[in-house]
Amino acid sequence: MMGLLREVRLEWKTIRPAARLAIWTALLAPAAAVLIFSLVVSPEDFSKPSLAWFPRCPYKVATGLDCPTCGATRAFCSFSHGRIAEGLAFNAVAVYTYLGCWPASVAYALIVAGALRRTFRTLLSFSRRTNAWQGRHDASRSRLRRFFSAWYQKVGRVTA
Repeated sequence: MMGLLREVRLEWKTIRPAARLAIWTALLAPAAAVLIFSLVVSPEDFSKPSLAWFPRCPYKVATGLDCPTCGATRAFCSFSHGRIAEGLAFNAVAVYTYLGCWPASVAYALIVAGALRRTFRTLLSFSRRTNAWQGRHDASRSRLRRFFSAWYQKVGRVTA
């Protein structure tokens, strides 16, 4: 069994950059999305009808008891708006998850920035190659134009 696992294991460097970006996105983008949501929404917004679409905890709906994550969303929103005591009252354990989301979000932002930089660098080099090719192409086209105009003038003189 161990031999099979060694054969199946992939080296990180052998994975294509696009696939690596997809893996990092799957792992780290939810943390960034949670932080953005918590920065936009305040804890008071949960009592307003504008967030009536937000799903209720299925465990609390079914049993009437709080689950370990009940209040975590409101706690995140409180932490993001600087109300630490209020966030701890909603869910005291959520502070650890909230603090873990920040480095994950920063890491994801750096990974995406690096991917964008590589993409722009590739596009820029492609643009330079295309422009250089275009320049050679224009020169070839003008040579062909001169050749055919000279040929046409010679042919015109012969036939006339």
